[in-house]
Amino acid sequence: MTIEIELKLKPMEGYDPKDVRGLIDKRLLTGEKKLLAVQDINLWYCKYYDGGAIPQMLQQKFTNYNQFMKYVTSYFRSRNIDVIE
Repeated sequence: MTIEIELKLKPMEGYDPKDVRGLIDKRLLTGEKKLLAVQDINLWYCKYYDGGAIPQMLQQKFTNYNQFMKYVTSYFRSRNIDVIE
């Protein structure tokens, strides 16, 4: 059984998103492109709803949802983006 949870992203209030290497797809912030938290065979990872390559730093897999969310939240926070479940 596969579980998919949409992760909504928004710029942190008062800050512009950091996109130094062009790795943040601006459509993630508008909702046009969706980022999913997926649990498959007891591992949590990220994927895009409509396919496409996930940035290498987000290709990690976790056995625990809380650890997964802590990592993803930290990744986006360093880019001035909040993760909203």
